[in-house]
Amino acid sequence: MAPLYEVIERAQKKAEIGEDHDASHLIARIVGPLFFRRWFSGESIDENFVRAIVQSAIVAVDNCQ
Repeated sequence: MAPLYEVIERAQKKAEIGEDHDASHLIARIVGPLFFRRWFSGESIDENFVRAIVQSAIVAVDNCQ
């Protein structure tokens, strides 16, 4: 998961997402749906899906703070 932490830290330094976002919460909200699709539903994982879950993870973390 280290690469994901690096991406989040880089985005925080560039002010693309707030520095108050908890990286582990963001990662859990992103990786969870990916694992579900890969191992349980068998649905495809395409760019639109990934963009949607990343955006929803950021919004969800924003709403929790």
